[in-house]
Amino acid sequence: MQHIFIDESGSMTTKYSNKFKYFVICVIRVFNEKKLRRHIKQFISKNFEELKQNDKNHDMFENEKFKELKGSSLTYDLKIAFANYLSNKCSECFEINFIKIKNKDVSPNTYENTARAFNYFLKLFFTNRLNHAAFPFDDYYLEIDERNTKAAAKDSLEDYLATTFTIEENKLKSIKIKYEDSSTNPLIQLSDFFANLYFSYLLHKNAYKDILKNLRNKSILKYEFIFPNNK
Repeated sequence: MQHIFIDESGSMTTKYSNKFKYFVICVIRVFNEKKLRRHIKQFISKNFEELKQNDKNHDMFENEKFKELKGSSLTYDLKIAFANYLSNKCSECFEINFIKIKNKDVSPNTYENTARAFNYFLKLFFTNRLNHAAFPFDDYYLEIDERNTKAAAKDSLEDYLATTFTIEENKLKSIKIKYEDSSTNPLIQLSDFFANLYFSYLLHKNAYKDILKNLRNKSILKYEFIFPNNK
């Protein structure tokens, strides 16, 4: 089974695309969930005080107790440290894929329903990866952050992808989707972290270029799907 975790960063907008240039979706495929969870937990434990001191918006801690890892709440140094820690400790545990949407090039009609647009971007990404044999013919289990997802979209995405890839194109065996609050799921938090890291790179390329290069060199960062170029 292919176990995949998905989260996003940025905004879907054409009206304000000059200010909000990108929307990013991070798709993480996990190969050793137990080991990856253990190393995430170890990093948090080793950096507990620094994480707490830098949680200015109280997104990661509640009543002095750690709640969840949030990429947007981490300093530059903590982002680099966490990415390097995972790439050194368990590079074989997971792979990262990004979907980069350039808002100024998106048709306004696409964003009339942002939940539908999110589903559409995922469908295009999976079409690309399956057509290039980068993802195998297998059973797929997707876990997605629920907090920015409308109820109607939750019901439609599984049917949408299953109809396309198991019936029409026969590119995978089955697909199941579960929506979760990221605060209860460290691997959705990991997807949030890398989505934010990549989004930060797009805004400040010199700051994060080296860490992304390192992730590519270690074959952790596999692919960057760009919309509409890859459409």
